[in-house]
Amino acid sequence: LVFEALLHDHEGWTEDVSDLGEQIARASGSSRKTRIFTKSFEGSAVKMYKVDHHFPSLLPADVFDVLMDSAFRREWDDHMLASVDLGFISPYSEVSYYAIKMPYPMAPRDFVLQRAWLDRGAT
Repeated sequence: LVFEALLHDHEGWTEDVSDLGEQIARASGSSRKTRIFTKSFEGSAVKMYKVDHHFPSLLPADVFDVLMDSAFRREWDDHMLASVDLGFISPYSEVSYYAIKMPYPMAPRDFVLQRAWLDRGAT
């Protein structure tokens, strides 16, 4: 429920008003505009992004499987250098390592991620 609140609450976020959202929608066959939001934090160069897109032909379970399967990710993520599942904290939370190549002149980046999810059945 906290995630859903974050998804639908746009207070403090700035919506991108360029035509990028329209371009993404057309390319994916969606009839709804893709909405892109950013949020900055005072005293920090870190910016948070939020993207709202409707994929009419995808099931939520399929999207989840594609994003969470690190072995399959190698098939479609051209920027991935490495991905290692480090372990589970609980049945619905894991820690993993992810390395990504960046465009020149930036050096590759690596991340330790904690991913958590909630199985709500068909919703």
